Amino acid sequence: MIVDAFIILLIIAVGVIFFTGKGAVIVEWFNTMPKPDKENRDMHKISVFIGKLFFAAAGCVAIIALGDVLKLNILSLCGVILLVADVIFGYFYTHKNKKFNKK
Repeated sequence: MIVDAFIILLIIAVGVIFFTGKGAVIVEWFNTMPKPDKENRDMHKISVFIGKLFFAAAGCVAIIALGDVLKLNILSLCGVILLVADVIFGYFYTHKNKKFNKK
């Protein structure tokens, strides 16, 4: 239980870093992009969005931990499914959406 709480707090801390817009430099795919593509992306908006994804991930991990404490495997499974959905949604939303392009 203590380990679960520590992991949730760690995910929230990383989420806060991204949500403030300061986490853009550690986004892996941004660092490997060609220079013209980098100039067309608004990394502050992407960083804030990734921070929100981290907050959602912390909620999913909390659901998994709650399912583990209450011995409800279905609750843990729902948390895992939501976590995977959060990651997949975040990937496609940031890569395919024109919202993150500079105007």
